[in-house]
Amino acid sequence: MLRLPTLLCAALVVLGCNERPSERYGMPTADELPQLRAQALAGSRIAARKLSLWHMKLPDGKNTYEYWTQVGANNEDAIAQYNLAMIYLLDKPDVPGNKERGLFWLEKAAAGGSTKAAAELRARTRVGENGP
Repeated sequence: MLRLPTLLCAALVVLGCNERPSERYGMPTADELPQLRAQALAGSRIAARKLSLWHMKLPDGKNTYEYWTQVGANNEDAIAQYNLAMIYLLDKPDVPGNKERGLFWLEKAAAGGSTKAAAELRARTRVGENGP
């Protein structure tokens, strides 16, 4: 089962940089959270990403991290789509339907330009996990 530090490392790999996510996207303050929530729910990819990163840092933030990652994925954020796919495929693989959900989001992320998602799809195809 993946832990939040593992997901943070995965997020750093996905971002393709040596920067911390807070440096690249500006970690919000607690006062900014209500406005970011409204923006994310109105379709802002960046607001959803900031919220997921905020909650990733909290000891009990796993569920809210996943929630805001889902919002970002729905807002067409390829990074969030990839991260959500990895949650389904790696963190919760035994839950019925999660393989299909994970592959759905992996395909969307690859179509949205995520090179990590495209590489993951190719790797899964090579080992037969994604059909012929």
